[in-house]
Amino acid sequence: MLRADGISVSLGGRQIISGVHLSLTPGGVTALVGPNGSGKSTLLKALGGLVPFHGSVTLDGLDLQRLSSRERASLVSLMPQSIGFDRGFTVRQVVTMGLYPLVGPFRGYGKREAAMAEKAMADVGVLPLADREAATLSGGESARVALARAMARVPKVLLLDEPTAALDPKHAVEVMALLDRVSMDRVVLVVLHDINLALGWSRRVIVMREGRIIASMDEGRPDLGVLEAAYQVPFSLLKGDNGEVAVIPASPSGTL
Repeated sequence: MLRADGISVSLGGRQIISGVHLSLTPGGVTALVGPNGSGKSTLLKALGGLVPFHGSVTLDGLDLQRLSSRERASLVSLMPQSIGFDRGFTVRQVVTMGLYPLVGPFRGYGKREAAMAEKAMADVGVLPLADREAATLSGGESARVALARAMARVPKVLLLDEPTAALDPKHAVEVMALLDRVSMDRVVLVVLHDINLALGWSRRVIVMREGRIIASMDEGRPDLGVLEAAYQVPFSLLKGDNGEVAVIPASPSGTL
């Protein structure tokens, strides 16, 4: 279990996160949604140890703040929102370098690391790109390579900031299906702007506004009141012939 208690973050003299409490377990994807500026990415960075914070973060009772950055990185992997690769490195090299916390500074990458990188690339569907220069990839391809790099060391906690933002619907669904599979034996927390993708693929959807968690929605059951409070816009609920549901923002007059 990943547990966060009383997480508060101030950056540049401004309060970004205020007293967030959170418990996450394996067994399904947890999505984090909310309007721009609500603190979703900052919360992810705090959980990953990338920004200073007040409060505590523990994994199975282990205080992550007491670990070295290398020890923490072997347990928690974060895929950032902005992705960029240096020129001169292939996709295979970029993904393999994600294993650095397991290897350390004094040992080279061997057969074990090569196999782990190969599996991650195959799982995400970028193995055919393995020998391409990573800096030449499209936005969608880069996003999938970054996901492979985050997954390569098989962390106990996988934190992902907008992993589907640059993907077309087919690849977005494939990524969410993959995250659903791997979440069976690890904690997976993903920031999404696509509310329907979150509702369709997440065991739990956590809603944030102004640095606080205001509610959560479980097992694809949307709460229009919660969404309207978070986004400050009316929502309409659509139901499909097979029982599936979707939400869309509506104009104040009620027209779609």
